[in-house]
Amino acid sequence: MFQKKWFLPFIFLVFFACGTEQGADDSNSTENANNDIVEPASYDDLEKALADPEKVTELSLQGKNLKEIPEGFKDFKNLKTLYFEGNPEVDFDVLVAYLAELPNFQELSLAENNLKKLPEGLTKLKKLHSIWLDINPELDFQQAFTVLKDIPALEEVFLNDNQLTNLPENIGEITQLKRLHLNYNPIESFPESIKQLENLELIELIGMESLDFNAACETMTEMNLKRLLMSNNQLPAIPVQLTGMKSLEILWLDNNQIKVIPDTIQVMQNLTNIHIAGNPLEEGEFEKLQEMFPSAEIQ
Repeated sequence: MFQKKWFLPFIFLVFFACGTEQGADDSNSTENANNDIVEPASYDDLEKALADPEKVTELSLQGKNLKEIPEGFKDFKNLKTLYFEGNPEVDFDVLVAYLAELPNFQELSLAENNLKKLPEGLTKLKKLHSIWLDINPELDFQQAFTVLKDIPALEEVFLNDNQLTNLPENIGEITQLKRLHLNYNPIESFPESIKQLENLELIELIGMESLDFNAACETMTEMNLKRLLMSNNQLPAIPVQLTGMKSLEILWLDNNQIKVIPDTIQVMQNLTNIHIAGNPLEEGEFEKLQEMFPSAEIQ
């Protein structure tokens, strides 16, 4: 089943309240009324959401099997996040056209929708920063990347569980990308163009046993990654090429088959968080890792 990303952006609201003494000027009340702040509200029922559209900031419509998009969608003026998995029969061009009219829209999940191509209208979503395209194995990813590269605020793309065996070369054109999720795809190698993702900070490679991690890590040494997740890959050892990733701060290696911590990893002194649980480490190796990185959180 599709999973939402682990961490959604926190929304902080600050309320300013002024006490009024009896007989004070009523103009304060008028001023406050003109500066109302919309309190975040999440809905999972479309009819209830349409009944009070301006309150809706997050809308979850997973698995509703919708056939069409109601015109009232364009009234969700404060909508920021839409989870729209499992509605493959709707006209996604219509959906995206409505979303393009919403001034604050930022996050969209189109996972599990049997997509063949992405609506080109997505490029009109000027504030869209995160998109889920998981479990759409028939999607034309070369066409999809052509669309994604023209979404100006895009920072994060989820491509999990898509039966991808390779990444089209034009992935390197999505240069604004900061976070890329490729989990559970049988990808064997990275295209050279992935090095062009100069803003990429995080890449997730969980459950990707087909990937040549030695070659992949060699490629990633030419990038400026800060977070790398390589859990659940049956890795017999930490790839020696990993030590070339000097900018790395967070490293997940849990649930592999690693027995020994190589001395060479000590050069990665920017590491602040290391996940190593679930590996058959030899006696004393965990303590060795702690000695190498005394300031890091090691789990």
